[in-house]
Amino acid sequence: MQVVMWLVFAGSLCLAQVLAHKRSVDRTNIVRVGAFELRVPDEFTIDASGPDDDLLAHDTQRNRRLRIQSLPLNGSRRSVSARSDDQLPIKFRTLGVTGILDYTRSKHLSDEGDTIRSRLQARATVLQIKRVVVITLDGSPSDPQDEQEDVTLIEDLAAGLRIARDAGRTTSTHPSSDDGSVANVVVAR
Repeated sequence: MQVVMWLVFAGSLCLAQVLAHKRSVDRTNIVRVGAFELRVPDEFTIDASGPDDDLLAHDTQRNRRLRIQSLPLNGSRRSVSARSDDQLPIKFRTLGVTGILDYTRSKHLSDEGDTIRSRLQARATVLQIKRVVVITLDGSPSDPQDEQEDVTLIEDLAAGLRIARDAGRTTSTHPSSDDGSVANVVVAR
């Protein structure tokens, strides 16, 4: 009987250790960006982040740079505007808002030849904590599949971005845009 009890006890300890390790592995790339937090994909190395900092990260394999900003929403800045004709609505699912996704491409001349640089930028206003979030991904895609992967990455980051637990929430209510409409976004051309 004692042997069975010790086996059950040892098995329980092993299971607890495995679960604790899995939980710590799942949370390794969860970072804080101002009032927000999110999980950064494994291919990115985090350069800076924190409750008072922007997130800066890079992907050396595909030469991409990721920046996420949490900006204060002051009285004069209640909307998000697009800067190019290549814009789409993007759902910040966990935040319950829809923002704007801009895509721009530019040609850069250098001694090694011409390179195409792309910039994806997703922006949304989060009224419940009076912040604007901006996700920017700069890269040099080598083929159309890379471009589509970058768009998918931005969509995943926007969908997974959430308000940090200790971020101060205001008591004002936010008209949720769960119906798919663009809330609190003004597009200027």
